[in-house]
Amino acid sequence: MKIQKTNKVELYKLTNLKDGKSFIVENINKNESFSYEDNRYFRNAIRIYGEKNFSVERICCCKRSAIRRLKEFFIKKYKTNSFKYGYNLLDFHNKFRILTYQRLLLNKI
Repeated sequence: MKIQKTNKVELYKLTNLKDGKSFIVENINKNESFSYEDNRYFRNAIRIYGEKNFSVERICCCKRSAIRRLKEFFIKKYKTNSFKYGYNLLDFHNKFRILTYQRLLLNKI
């Protein structure tokens, strides 16, 4: 089977139906699942709430060269880099936010 290289990337907004938090994620190949393995906060939410409790909304399709700029735009638009609204907590390499979120999680346990 020949794999076609595509120049198109799709952005999706995955929303937790239980708490309303969202995650902006990209998907290059329609036949593959979303790549969120590097985001442990979202991965934990999937483990806790289950995949059935997340809605999937395609928010745009763009060229690969524009993906970073558009992903940043939608993260800011939906405020998914905020603890209150989402799981995109890396906020473009801001380590302080990650450490603060880890402390918040530890205090809840």
